[in-house]
Amino acid sequence: TLDTLIEYNESTEAVNTIIESKFSAEIPKLLSEGTQIQKKNTIKFILNCIGKLKKVSFQTAVEPLIELSLHSNNDLGLLAIESLGRMMQDIRVLASILNFLTSHPPYQPILVEAMQLYFKDAPPNRLITVQNVIVEKLKPFLSGDNATIRKSVIQIFASFKEKIPKEFSKLMKNEFTPSQKRLIDITAQKSVVK
Repeated sequence: TLDTLIEYNESTEAVNTIIESKFSAEIPKLLSEGTQIQKKNTIKFILNCIGKLKKVSFQTAVEPLIELSLHSNNDLGLLAIESLGRMMQDIRVLASILNFLTSHPPYQPILVEAMQLYFKDAPPNRLITVQNVIVEKLKPFLSGDNATIRKSVIQIFASFKEKIPKEFSKLMKNEFTPSQKRLIDITAQKSVVK
């Protein structure tokens, strides 16, 4: 059961390595080759584990979840995107997603959507630590052709502006054009009003 795993997870590094290697062997396979029900239950399992198994990474599930969200019906696809967003609290998952963002263009809309979900709820201290790399990776999308991605990227930067205004101000000043700054400001103000 999950309670037993949580108990083990809080014990030794060796136990965490065993749990993670077992997950790495089984979860991607279930997400790729399982029945619809198995895929859905696997995603729900991941969602239940996130935050509870703090020392276990689900990085090996990233690509199968992206593929699922690209090729699935609405419910399963949305669940996969939610899972990707929630998994980003693990720095290895976030690094993997940033890597896919630049190396796999077909994945970009899904990854940016998942990042938008993550940064909307992420704590300010997390945003402070990743702000430079996120701006570096996402800024090129502001001049891209895909309007949906552009809008999501603006939303992500607005989350930074809203949650860490003092820390993000230097990047705002140095990295964005006046019109981009205006869009970020307007979007951040709208989300405060909501």
